[in-house]
Amino acid sequence: MPMSDKGLSAPDQASLLRVPRPALLPSLAEALGERPSADEAFPVDKAALRLRIALLMLTMDVLFLSASYGVLALVRRPGRLVFSDTHMVALVSLFLLIAINTKVYGFEAISNFSTSLRRGWGALSLALFIMASAVMLFVPHGISAIAGLALLAPCGMIGLFVVRRFTAWRARALMPDGPTNKLVVCDGVDRAAKPGEFVVCVREAGIQPSMDDPLMLDRIGRLARRADRIVVCCPPERREAWITALRGTGVDVELILPELCALQPLGLQHFDGATTIMVTRGHLSPRDRMVKRALDLGVAIVLLPVLLLATLVIAVLIKLDDGGPVFFVQKRVGQGNRLFNLYKFRTMRVGQLDRDGAQSTRRDDERVTPIGRILRSSSLDELPQFFNVLNGDMSLVGPRPHALGSLAGEALFWEVDQRYWHRHAAKPGLTGLAQVRGFRGSTAASSDLTNRLQADLEYVANWSLRHDVRIILATFSVLVHRNAY
Repeated sequence: MPMSDKGLSAPDQASLLRVPRPALLPSLAEALGERPSADEAFPVDKAALRLRIALLMLTMDVLFLSASYGVLALVRRPGRLVFSDTHMVALVSLFLLIAINTKVYGFEAISNFSTSLRRGWGALSLALFIMASAVMLFVPHGISAIAGLALLAPCGMIGLFVVRRFTAWRARALMPDGPTNKLVVCDGVDRAAKPGEFVVCVREAGIQPSMDDPLMLDRIGRLARRADRIVVCCPPERREAWITALRGTGVDVELILPELCALQPLGLQHFDGATTIMVTRGHLSPRDRMVKRALDLGVAIVLLPVLLLATLVIAVLIKLDDGGPVFFVQKRVGQGNRLFNLYKFRTMRVGQLDRDGAQSTRRDDERVTPIGRILRSSSLDELPQFFNVLNGDMSLVGPRPHALGSLAGEALFWEVDQRYWHRHAAKPGLTGLAQVRGFRGSTAASSDLTNRLQADLEYVANWSLRHDVRIILATFSVLVHRNAY
């Protein structure tokens, strides 16, 4: 049965931390029946708004260029237009290709009118130059097309100016406090919030950078939801703890520093007149997230009819087997270290379900039902996670999500290597690089986790769409695996 989503108070979470570790897992099992409160810092997703403005700008650019061509169509020579439909389609396609590659619709262009106009005019000028050169070289008697381009240039420039004035006004209306959400974490430092900032005083909020408390990391992950930038103000002795706790949020994280120190910075930045160093970057850019989400939805929707039919058949088999519930729902750690409900077909006997995941399934495990053994060996028990993909909690490809109580030998996963939390910068996946390399099954020793963690961190650091497609294709060869039991 699914667990309740009722909030867990900060004092109750703190009491969990005072329990000795051997008793921690049973306490977590009880606590996770009540989901931590959703501490949302930003009600507006500005990344989504910026994407909408970029798409609006792109659409209006195309419409204005097309309208300019419509005006030119009224200027005729006897029996023919000065500029053909083919020429116009080629010009618009060339402009869009150049514009996208020169970041005409990127973040800087969306947030700054002059940058947007300069890049837009530059892309159109280059497209017109390339088009005119091609016409002169390859089109016989193309003087009328050249004349059309000459007339189109000022019309297009005026159109781009109007579009950017309108989108700049629209951006200010939708985001009056600025184009980004900035989460400022103040630990031992007082700071008043400025427009676009959400300031969290950790003492008043009752949060700490504890790497041994999944519930606390869940609260931090919820605060970081929709944040474009996290800036940390803290004493020197607390910097490393906050860096470690925030790496898994999947958001750009910076430290305000009065001096530079050896924290493996990615680059220097500036925030409110202070020098900061970049200590981690978000997993994917907004464009890459959109591409990855499109792949997820495209594949999941195409497979949905087959998935529904398979779900119906497997549900009947499970009911005939022992009459128990069809689905097994378990809390797993997802993107940004946020907890979510993962769905699987139930493969264990009702009275022996392991909701904490503390005991890995063994070969010939007596807890597994006869039909469950078939489902697990063929990986069909994972099919309901396509609904997690449709819901946005998971992706087709990413680090596999684990239960909080999962053990590598006698240690919890994050006790073996605290880099474990960093893998959650990416959305968890149905399959991943670790799985196609054969790292699956029980984690009887710490090395079993280390191999998977290294593969997951490699995936997070080197994501590409082509890499995702390769992993999806490679997954078919490991659906039936000697370690799948």
